Amino acid sequence: WKNMKKSGKGESFAPDGTYCIGNWRKDNLHGRGLMINPEGIIYEGDWRNGNLEFGTVITSDDIYKGELHEGKKHGEGRITLRDGRTYEGGWKDGKLHGKGKFCWPDGSVFIGEYVNDRKEGYGEYTWPDGRVYRGPWVNGLQHGEGVYITSEGEKKKGVWEKGIIVQWHDEFVPSMNDLTEPSMEDIFIP
Repeated sequence: WKNMKKSGKGESFAPDGTYCIGNWRKDNLHGRGLMINPEGIIYEGDWRNGNLEFGTVITSDDIYKGELHEGKKHGEGRITLRDGRTYEGGWKDGKLHGKGKFCWPDGSVFIGEYVNDRKEGYGEYTWPDGRVYRGPWVNGLQHGEGVYITSEGEKKKGVWEKGIIVQWHDEFVPSMNDLTEPSMEDIFIP
């Protein structure tokens, strides 16, 4: 204690059930520390004036490791969700924001730009069977001129609007395996 405030190394049990251990300055975690709140969420890492700035946050649904600002994911970080999905990249105010890579348990992968939790700007989505869409995204959907690559490696340019192919360009010469057009279900990305 210093001037009636927690200072130095120690632990604290708050009346609401919050437990903290680590380095303290002026009644706040400052430096390395650990906090477990009443809901069982674990916050561990580097604290500054009571705010976790870099560390690990473990909830019942996910594990996040990276930068934080005022309690929210902010900066660079990686999250692993309970269902096996992972995201590594930029965050802003707790949302996917900036360049990142999102992977699904089935092998699908998106590498590209996010704005407020949605795919936005240029990105590349790969299906588990090897098909690929490369091009612009708006509000989480393919939108604009992009390239569709079959699992055999054949490329086809087209125009997408709100996630739906509206026009194929004639620059694609199909192989014998590609004589049928992909269905909308094959090209739409969740």
